[in-house]
Amino acid sequence: MKKILYIICIIAFSCTTSGKAGKVIYNGISLERNLLMLDEFRTSFDTCRNGSIVKYDALNLKKNRNGNLLELYLKDQVILIANIEKYEFLFEVLDSSFLIITYIEGKSYAFGPDVFRRNNVLILDLKSSILKKVSLEKVFITRSKDYLMRYSSESDDMHSIDCIDINNSKLLLLDRRLNLKEYILMDAEKPFKCN
Repeated sequence: MKKILYIICIIAFSCTTSGKAGKVIYNGISLERNLLMLDEFRTSFDTCRNGSIVKYDALNLKKNRNGNLLELYLKDQVILIANIEKYEFLFEVLDSSFLIITYIEGKSYAFGPDVFRRNNVLILDLKSSILKKVSLEKVFITRSKDYLMRYSSESDDMHSIDCIDINNSKLLLLDRRLNLKEYILMDAEKPFKCN
């Protein structure tokens, strides 16, 4: 109990706001980075005989669904080919620079992105088209650092993304106690296949 009160006091007394409305800083850590659902960037949705084509023009992404087959494109390059009958996917965008693709075999039964297990994660740099993969066993990723600090449970499994360094193959996650955990990103073959 004392530890919880200590953390609350630190947060309360170190919280400042900058000139930007809504930007919050905890112990010098900016909380403005948010994971957004890919569908928030959707510009068109067309149905065809056995599937659909969804475009995300601002990100140069396109998803083609034909029956049980899903293909994800960045510009004209195939990034992912997947059997959506066998796998469930969560597509999120960080800073309009990275596409975070989390996938599991079977069903997740998660009732939201904050409780989607991150055992298998692909990270696509939307500018360079570099694709990396990482396994985050027993990790949940919240949509923002602000959400992590204000609303997530006291579980040690809850984190937010602090930094993605594609060139140095590093992912930094922040936990509720403001500890950083570093994960090494591995190269992923394109197109990445889940079948």
